[in-house]
Amino acid sequence: MQGLRLVSANNPLLPKAIKDYARKNSLIITEIDEEKGITGKPEEIYSLPPLAVFSHEKYPGFFVCISHLLGFYR
Repeated sequence: MQGLRLVSANNPLLPKAIKDYARKNSLIITEIDEEKGITGKPEEIYSLPPLAVFSHEKYPGFFVCISHLLGFYR
């Protein structure tokens, strides 16, 4: 989830401790200054799962079937 916060001259930026706490609880806070635009780049807190690795030696039948399905083996 991401929160947008408009910041003016009378309204200072949030302390880093508050942003860190929000990030730990899956919330990204992006502060937008009226004059300068975005004051801080939102950080990506998600990551992709690791890719599965299949070896040809361990699964030879699997690769033959996939090759046939994709049209590489006739």
